[in-house]
Amino acid sequence: MYLYRHGQVSIVTSVMIHWHRTMIKIAGKTAVEISESIRTLMRDGELRPGDSLPPVRELAEVLAVNRNTVAAAYQRLVKMGIALTQAA
Repeated sequence: MYLYRHGQVSIVTSVMIHWHRTMIKIAGKTAVEISESIRTLMRDGELRPGDSLPPVRELAEVLAVNRNTVAAAYQRLVKMGIALTQAA
């Protein structure tokens, strides 16, 4: 999963999560809160094009939410045109 911004690919965690040797802050307990947190990080320049989002399972564990909640947050970002998925 990648964030998408102006034709470029962009990342995404208020727990601190170590992801690809980078500390990121994503907060929230609902899909809306998590997706808005990611949008804010992008707007504030903390997430950059090409950065990847943490795996659903890992972010769900860190935020102490169900994996389906994180998956729904990521899908909201895709529908808004902010993120895109990439096959493994």
